[in-house]
Amino acid sequence: DMVTTASTYLFETTEKRFFFKNVSILIPENWKENSEYKRPKHESYEHVEMIHTPSSSQPVKKKENIFISPPTLYLEKNKMNMDHQVVEFCNEKNHNREAPSLQNKMCNSRSIWEVISNSEDFKSTTSMVAPPPPPVFSLLKISQRIACLVLDTSGSMG
Repeated sequence: DMVTTASTYLFETTEKRFFFKNVSILIPENWKENSEYKRPKHESYEHVEMIHTPSSSQPVKKKENIFISPPTLYLEKNKMNMDHQVVEFCNEKNHNREAPSLQNKMCNSRSIWEVISNSEDFKSTTSMVAPPPPPVFSLLKISQRIACLVLDTSGSMG
């Protein structure tokens, strides 16, 4: 529900260009098995391209995979329950370039909208007419691989 809501907000705040299409959730190995869990093809914690944790201070680059740590989700979930009063990103007109913020530090004092609208992804898209489909969720769980080596010592194999 939280990701679906976030996708709708992302769609509206990016001039109807971006939304979450596919969301893969990696289930910890120590959780009980469930018939809904699928085996990941290439997804793993080691292959995540961008990790977001409460202490992240790296700028966001063009990536397809994002890892959000559980503590961050709990914090973000609490924020999502508040009244949604922010409906657009700051732009060059209302962005405070003097503020000692991480946004200013990491993005050369550019507003969030300046960063988004100057991105390759933004420039290569146009606004959608219809609303986006809801995200498709995949529950993925890495399981132990069992390898079995069979040795025939009978001599019948030549």
